[in-house]
Amino acid sequence: CWGSLKGVCSEVCQKRGFAMIQPIVLSPFPAEKLKEACRGFRRLVVVEENTTGQLASLLQLHGFPVHATILHDNGRPLTPDILMARLQEITS
Repeated sequence: CWGSLKGVCSEVCQKRGFAMIQPIVLSPFPAEKLKEACRGFRRLVVVEENTTGQLASLLQLHGFPVHATILHDNGRPLTPDILMARLQEITS
């Protein structure tokens, strides 16, 4: 995740036992640090509050295999319950 989603994603990841990465700087893109942080991951799910999946696109441009994206773009904040349900759909 990135930006304001840190709190929601952190809470849900702790409950589900998932690891979370939140890049702070995207330019220059921290490819080496992200590769190190992703070592051992089985799946990469990108959570964003936009319609185009900007972070997912940037990750793919730099060779990261994005397995799924969760885009929340209705103008309301993403809640832990909504994120939990969306992750359940992806991981089932």
